[in-house]
Amino acid sequence: MKNFIWLISLMKAAVFTIGMGIFLGCLSIGSNIGLMATAGWLITTAAFHPPLYELSVAIAGVRFFGIARACLRYGERYISHDATFQLLARIRTLFYEAIEKMPAGKLEKYCSGALLERMIGDIETLQYFFLRVAAPLVIALIIAIFVGSYVYTISSQLLFCFVATLVIGGGVLPFIIYSWQQRKAKPVNTLREALKTELTDMMAGSEERAAFQLGSSARKKTNCLCCNLGKEQESIAAVSAILEGLSTFILQFASCATLLILISLLEKGNITGIEAVVIFLVLTSSLESIAPLFMLPHFWQGSVAAAGRIQTMLAQRAETKKAGFAIKNYDLAFREVSVKYDKAELAALDGLSFNVPFGRKVAIVGASGAGKTTLAKALLSLVSYDGSIMLGGREIRSYSPELTREFISVVSQDTYLFSATIEENIRLARPAATKQELASALEAAGAKKFISHFEKKMETCVGQYGRSLSGGQRQRLALARAHLKNAPILILDEPTAGLDAVTAHAVMSSALQSTKQQTVLLITHWLCDLSVMDKIIVLERGKIVEQGTQEELLTKQGSFYRMQQIQRNMI
Repeated sequence: MKNFIWLISLMKAAVFTIGMGIFLGCLSIGSNIGLMATAGWLITTAAFHPPLYELSVAIAGVRFFGIARACLRYGERYISHDATFQLLARIRTLFYEAIEKMPAGKLEKYCSGALLERMIGDIETLQYFFLRVAAPLVIALIIAIFVGSYVYTISSQLLFCFVATLVIGGGVLPFIIYSWQQRKAKPVNTLREALKTELTDMMAGSEERAAFQLGSSARKKTNCLCCNLGKEQESIAAVSAILEGLSTFILQFASCATLLILISLLEKGNITGIEAVVIFLVLTSSLESIAPLFMLPHFWQGSVAAAGRIQTMLAQRAETKKAGFAIKNYDLAFREVSVKYDKAELAALDGLSFNVPFGRKVAIVGASGAGKTTLAKALLSLVSYDGSIMLGGREIRSYSPELTREFISVVSQDTYLFSATIEENIRLARPAATKQELASALEAAGAKKFISHFEKKMETCVGQYGRSLSGGQRQRLALARAHLKNAPILILDEPTAGLDAVTAHAVMSSALQSTKQQTVLLITHWLCDLSVMDKIIVLERGKIVEQGTQEELLTKQGSFYRMQQIQRNMI
C-alpha cells in the first residue's frame, strides 16, 4: 500500500494532464458506444424503409461518432503518454539525486547490474502503472456508473448481468492473476537482475576474461541465466495467454447472456426490436472499458514491485543540509576519528587525531590495508565515522554535500574518464572555464605535450574509461581536471599506482609543483621523493604510529625508515 500511495503522490505533478487524458478516454469510449448504438438504430430502422429524412440525423450521428472516436482516441493516447513521460522524467531525476546524495558509501553495496536494472528496467516499468493501471481503472469506473444507471432504467436482470460481468471480469479474475503473479514476480526479477549484472561484468572485464581464457565459463553462466529466465517468462506467458483467453470467453458469455435477457424482454413486449438492438450494442460496446482490467494485475504487480525497489534507493538519500554560514578558513583537524566497516573484526581507522593547517602538504603512508584510503573517504563523508573532522572550526558533516564538493578535489588511482573528448572530460571540473584557464590547467598537469601529438588535439575522443590513453596520460588528465577546479583541498589517492618509476615521478612532480595555494593530502605507498611534504603520517592497522617530516622520520629509524629501506631494496 505504501508503494501505491507513493505512485499516486507522484501523479500530483501532472494531475491536470492525467485528468485530461482520463476525460478524453471516457469520451472516446462514449463515442464508441454512441457509434455502435446509432449504427444499430440506423440499420434496423432502415430495414422498414422509412423516409430518408428520418434517417438523416442518425447518418450524421454515425459520421460524427466515427470521426470523434478516432480523434478522441488519438488525443487520449497522446496526452496520457505525454503525462507518463513527464512523470518518468521526474522519477529519473529523483533517482539520480538519490544516488548522488547517497551517504556513507551505501552505493558500493549495489552492483552495477542492480543499479542498471533500477535505473532502466524498474523506471520503465512504472509507465505501465500510469497507462495500464490508474487511467483504465478510473475510466472503467466512470463508464460503469453511467451505463449501469442507463441499464437500471430498463431491467434489473440486465443490471445484474452487467454488474456480474464487471465483478468477475474486473475483480475476481484479476485477483486470481494477481495472486499467481505474486509468486512468480520475485524469481523473475532476481534472475533479470543477475543477468544484467553478469552482462555488465562481461563487458567491463572483457580483457581479463580473454587473458585468463574465461570466455567459455562466462558464456555457460550467461546461457544458464538466460535459460532459467526464459523458462520463468515462458511460464508467465503461458498462463497469461490462458487467462487472456478466459477473459475473452467471459466477455462473449456476458454478451450471450445479455442477448437472451433482451429476447425475453422483447417477447414480453417490454421493449421493441429496435430498442433491443440499441441496448445490446450499448452494453457490449461499453464492455470495452473493462477489457484492460483483465491484465491490470500483471501491470499492477510489476509496477508496485518496481516502485518498492526504487523507494528503497530514494530512502537512502542523505539529508540535505544548508550551511547557513561562510567558511572562514580551510584548516583541517581530525579528532579521535574511527571507522569500522560492516562485519569487519578490526576498525579500519582507530582514534586518529592530527591537524592540517591550510596550505600544508601532508602524506599519509602505510602498507595496504593500513587505512589510508578510508581516511580520505571519511573526509569526503563516503563512510560513516565516529569522532570529529573539523574544517574551518566546524564539523564537516554540518556542511551541505554541494558545499563539500566545492572545496575538495580528488585525484584517485582509478580515474574515470568518460567516452568524450579530452576537453569535455577536463571541463567537468568547471564547465564555464575559459580557454586560457584550460590551457593553464593542462600546462600544470604536464598534459599539453602529449595532447599536441594527437591529430584532433583537445577534440580527441578518449573512449570509455579513457582506454585509448596510457595510464600516465589518464592520470595527467585527472590532474588537469583537479587543477582546473582549483579547490582549496586536494586529495591525491595513490595517483601513481600502476605507473612505471619514471612516469610516476613525472606525474607526482606535476601534481605537487602547482599546489602552493592548496592543502594537499597525498595518500601513497611510494615512500621516495617525499621531502617536499610538510608532514608524513604513518599508519599501521588504522592507527598513527609515526608523524613528522621525512628527515625526522629517517633520523628516528622507525616504521617509516624500515618501509623505505625495504622499498629501496626491491627497486
